[in-house]
Amino acid sequence: MELRLGDLLTLARETVLTPRTGVPRLLALNPPMEARWIGAGVVVCVSAVLAYLANILFPIRVETPWDWLTSSPLKMMLSQSAGVLFTAGAMAFVGQRFGGRGSFPDALLLTVWMEFITLCVQVLQVVMMLLFPLIAQLLGLVAFGLVFWMIVRFTAELHGFSNLVAVSVGVVITLFVGALIAGIVMSTLGLVPVAGG
Repeated sequence: MELRLGDLLTLARETVLTPRTGVPRLLALNPPMEARWIGAGVVVCVSAVLAYLANILFPIRVETPWDWLTSSPLKMMLSQSAGVLFTAGAMAFVGQRFGGRGSFPDALLLTVWMEFITLCVQVLQVVMMLLFPLIAQLLGLVAFGLVFWMIVRFTAELHGFSNLVAVSVGVVITLFVGALIAGIVMSTLGLVPVAGG
């Protein structure tokens, strides 16, 4: 089945607004594993370039411990690739531990799809940075909330969970543990400054 951009945007809207029907439609496409990995590579590369461009265009410069991460598209690609793998792996593994029926290939497809939808928001955000910087900042907050919404709803639909509160708690705990481990690893490798150092 050949999907045009309009079809993708329609499906994106459906998966966000009505995930109970949209997610099964997306999974029913059942692309081969190779296509899922290629899709992951494409969205990560494009997203990293857009994020780097947005970082350059952003009118207010704020020094953060993560400046090394946004200093080049390559570093952003590597970090976003790790993020995609972590999200897909956690979505599949943690969900299965609680009786879910989802698989890693489907979790990868949903994670790539989340990246695609976020990418659409990024494109709009870059345009807004050139025209209306304050609106662009608000879009950043909207994107953050949208990503959390998609992780919760996509995880629930992937595994057949009905309790969204429990899924939300599980997502928050998983993200916290993942961020903690990532921070420890990066601090150990000297990639971020250690507090008090």
